[in-house]
Amino acid sequence: MIELEVSGRQVRIRHTELITKGSVGIPVGLTFSEEWEGLGKNLIFTNGIKTLEVIYSAEEAQLPWEMCAEEGRSIEFGVFGTDGEGTKVIPTLWCTLGEVRPSVANVHAEPESERTPSFVEQVLAASDR
Repeated sequence: MIELEVSGRQVRIRHTELITKGSVGIPVGLTFSEEWEGLGKNLIFTNGIKTLEVIYSAEEAQLPWEMCAEEGRSIEFGVFGTDGEGTKVIPTLWCTLGEVRPSVANVHAEPESERTPSFVEQVLAASDR
């Protein structure tokens, strides 16, 4: 599990794990300082090729599998918080989670997992609840 602490505009790694090519379902635990209370939180992941925005709705998220698709890529993470009206916005600095390492996925081809829903798809799904 990757454990992160978000305080103000900084993200600090409390615990990390080895990230290997082909990994799916790596949990990401987050704790937020009190200034984040009441804010909507969007988690931003990038590997320099692909950037994904994930709506945070629980105490634990998952590293999108797409971030682990290419070895040698460094995975960066940040959070964008807003009160929804634009009167309070907190973007964090980027935090490096680690580099995707080679694995047996190079020789053992598994079918790709379902893609991570786009930000718009997540918003639409949340409005249906």
